Amino acid sequence: MGMKKKKGRKAGKYKIRWIAWGKMTRPKQHGGFHLGDLRSASLALMIKWWWKYKAKPEELWVKVIKSMHQSNRCYKIIPINNKFAGIWKDIVAAGKELGDMGISASEELVAEVGTGNTVNFWLDNWCCGRTFKERFLALIKIVTNRQVKVVDCVTKLEKEN
Repeated sequence: MGMKKKKGRKAGKYKIRWIAWGKMTRPKQHGGFHLGDLRSASLALMIKWWWKYKAKPEELWVKVIKSMHQSNRCYKIIPINNKFAGIWKDIVAAGKELGDMGISASEELVAEVGTGNTVNFWLDNWCCGRTFKERFLALIKIVTNRQVKVVDCVTKLEKEN
């Protein structure tokens, strides 16, 4: 609900006129105030935490999240352990909600390889628009180390050649 001041019946007095939130968020050309949808803004901010998680792996909060949520059996771009309560579940769930809208957050987060020390070969989207895990489903089933970094794979290939 929004408010708009409007002249009242008595001279110089104002009264409050309530306006439906749906009208407040409509674009101006459709008779609204173009404030934007709060749910969309909330989802955007939660997905920004995905980006921060992937872009800044050395920060303390990322290490805490990894220690709580990441395991050897967790092969998701953003790990989640359902045993723990907290806001992290909502942040991870934002990706599913966007997926239901036809937007793949994991495809939009493209890793910059650089030296390859922080980019996961199988689980991060660093080449070809999708993760290698998604592209090579049969191969990922027989891989023993799914947490391997890009630099380790490239080094291994160079040594073999």
